[in-house]
Amino acid sequence: MGRTGTLYAVEQDGIVPALITIAKGLGGGYQPIGAVMAQQRIVDAMQQGSGFFQHGHTYLGHAIACAASLAVQDACDSGWNRRWARIRMWATSAAAASSWASNWCKTERPSRPSTLR
Repeated sequence: MGRTGTLYAVEQDGIVPALITIAKGLGGGYQPIGAVMAQQRIVDAMQQGSGFFQHGHTYLGHAIACAASLAVQDACDSGWNRRWARIRMWATSAAAASSWASNWCKTERPSRPSTLR
């Protein structure tokens, strides 16, 4: 969520999906949680049918996972996650990687005779 500069990568392609599944990003990678977001027409069709959307497991709604999810959503709402994503995208670009490598990754290292035995 937000790692590509928009909340969902699909936004960059101008696609409006009927369903979006979110999981790892929703819990910030720290807690297992997932969700399905649906367009209103999908929700309406389910309500006109059985009115029931079966999903979940016995550990559904764990308080810690839900707290992690809320923290991630708060970060996304504040725009922090998207700003961080833009910084990360720059940092992983070819030019930035080359610059970083030339400045920080030295190929010559002092040898230690004691470790070469």
